[in-house]
Amino acid sequence: NYDIDNKDSRDNYDIDNKDSRDNYDIDNKDSRDNYDIDNEDNNDDSRDNYDTDNKDSRDNYDIDNDDSRDNYDIDNDDSRDNYDIDNEDNNYDIDNEDSRDNYDIDNEDSRDNYDIDNEDSRDNYDIDNEDS
Repeated sequence: NYDIDNKDSRDNYDIDNKDSRDNYDIDNKDSRDNYDIDNEDNNDDSRDNYDTDNKDSRDNYDIDNDDSRDNYDIDNDDSRDNYDIDNEDNNYDIDNEDSRDNYDIDNEDSRDNYDIDNEDSRDNYDIDNEDS
């Protein structure tokens, strides 16, 4: 029902689409998820809802990312966890490259929480240390 001016749309409420397969796809050609608006190939490889201007994002709420796979990743390339901002590979890690725990700020290889400005500290609340 409610397919208007479509050729190959298979679900309801597809308007002016050619090959959209889910609901509420507007002006898309090959988008396969809901709420994709004004995309041609659904960002080439995005597979979930609310992906806008992404190429390979696979989860919700990924904005302007290339390969982020979790929610709320903004302007990241390869962050795989939630709330990663300008990071590459961790949760709540801000401007870090290889920190593996939460709340690591400006660290490279710190592995515990609340390590600030450390490089290799492995315990909590270590501030301005290198190898504590």
